[in-house]
Amino acid sequence: MRWSQVWMRRTVIVVLALAVPAFALVAFEGLVRGGNETDRPHLIERAWHAPANAAKSLKLFVSGQKISAAAGSARAGESTGNEVNLPVLVYHNVRDKEAAKPPGLRPYDITPAEFDAQMAYLEKNGYTSVSFGDLESALDGGKHLPPKPVLITLDDGRESQWQDAYPSLLRHHLTATFFVFTNAVGHDKYFTWEQLKEMQANGMDVQSHTVYHPYLTKADDATLRKEMERSKASIEKNLGTKVIAVAYPFGLHDARVDAAAKAAGYLFARTLNHVTRIGSADHMNVPGYITTGDIRNFPRILSGEK
Repeated sequence: MRWSQVWMRRTVIVVLALAVPAFALVAFEGLVRGGNETDRPHLIERAWHAPANAAKSLKLFVSGQKISAAAGSARAGESTGNEVNLPVLVYHNVRDKEAAKPPGLRPYDITPAEFDAQMAYLEKNGYTSVSFGDLESALDGGKHLPPKPVLITLDDGRESQWQDAYPSLLRHHLTATFFVFTNAVGHDKYFTWEQLKEMQANGMDVQSHTVYHPYLTKADDATLRKEMERSKASIEKNLGTKVIAVAYPFGLHDARVDAAAKAAGYLFARTLNHVTRIGSADHMNVPGYITTGDIRNFPRILSGEK
């Protein structure tokens, strides 16, 4: 047997040895936490990607060169177009309601103090907030992003974001993209159109999170089309802006969902794949990090380590 074949077999064995425990650990976490309907998609996705995440840390030696498994994978499927390294941060509730829990046990809740500390970190360390329009220019127009770019996104359009996240962003001279599901706009504890207009006037971006925030992979074709088209049209009508991005609810999508988003006129779709490398082929799979209140982990997220 050739040495390369032996090496490959040994590599597969090591990857599996890392992957299976990683998958089991995440699955066990889901059982212990007893995730609800909102939590399950995130736990399922973490379990599904656990083998790949384990493999990322494995160092391979090929022809005397040391490369990571992740780099080798990216090289194999690398686009011939432009590519950027851009951390996309994903936040949901900005409130103190779940503050008693450790940050890792409340992935959809960050306290106002934690959020402000992270925005202060970005400002102090020279990060520049960018938009999906900037990402389009970088990928399709060949324009350069600033040296330390970050794309800050907040999902759902809850009132707590207006009360605490928005003032913090202004205070630290940052902008963000707010993904709203349009059926909720104007309802109790959600943004109003007037609030969204004010935010937009101060540099914030408003994009689509569908109409009713459904599980898109379970929706029939007609519902899928309505969720994509009507949310986009509603935002454009009420805010007089062009909507180019959609955040898939729960980060769940497939080829059919991607096709519906493209057909509705979206240029980008944000998912929940925790990487920072974005290529020309990733328009419908822009990765985002669910960012917790753990400030110790924040620099690693920004660097793409975790």
